[in-house]
Order: sequence, then structure tokens, then C-alpha cells
Amino acid sequence: MLKNIFGGLAMAGFTFALGFGIAGAETSDSLTGLPLYPGAPFTMKMPDASYCGVSLQGTMYMPDGKVAAIDRWYAAHLPGFHFYHAVDGDGRTQDSFAKPDGRAAVNITGDRKNSPDVYAISYAKFARPLPPAAMASMNQRNVKCN
Repeated sequence: MLKNIFGGLAMAGFTFALGFGIAGAETSDSLTGLPLYPGAPFTMKMPDASYCGVSLQGTMYMPDGKVAAIDRWYAAHLPGFHFYHAVDGDGRTQDSFAKPDGRAAVNITGDRKNSPDVYAISYAKFARPLPPAAMASMNQRNVKCN
């Protein structure tokens, strides 16, 4: 069982990328249609995965910036989304914005333990809605699928 869906996908994405490209002046993620943080120049399709029995697809971007500033940007651009904060086993912050219908999420992963810098921004699109408990525990050590 994955302890941290986004962290696991981000690491797997580097190792097993199905494809990658350079993003231009896009303003939204092509997979989810959600707003794309400005200055996110690198994009990579992450391997398809499953979380709580639900298939998901993801993309990852590698911007420069500070997690706190990026969190504020997404809070302003994703009204109504649920915000979840966690720290993974490596001490990286994992901040998620989950779509209220449970079909998509954006995750901001911090760089190295105690660093204010961002490591990656990941977008996930779920094949069917996830229940609120599953969305809330995406970046937690104890996953709650129900």
C-alpha cells in the first residue's frame, strides 16, 4: 500500500516516465484542466496508478518557488477546493488541494526536510470520485479509503 500517493508517483515518474515535454505558456494542466502555476516549465506524465481502488492519471511540473507562495496562489485560484497539509516520511511538506467532487487534486511537494522551496507540483485525475476521507489522507501515512 502506498503511504503517500503523490510522493510515490513523483519518484516513480522520474524513474518510469511514460513521456515528458517542455511546457510553454500554458495556463492550465492538460489532464485536469485546472489552473497551472505560472513558471512551471517542465512537465512529465506520471505512470498510471491506483489509489483506494480508483485508477488515476497524473502530470508533474517542476517550478521554482517557495511552497508557501505556491500554496497561496492555488488557494486564490482554486476556490472551494479542500486544503490538506502533511509531511511525508522524508520530511517533505505535502500540501494538497482536492476538488470538492473528489475527481481531481493538485499536490505541492516541498524540497528536502525543512526547506521552504518547492520540489514539484503534481496533478491527479481520478477515474471516479474519491470519498472525502480518501482525499484527506492522500498524503498521510495512514490511508483511509472509506
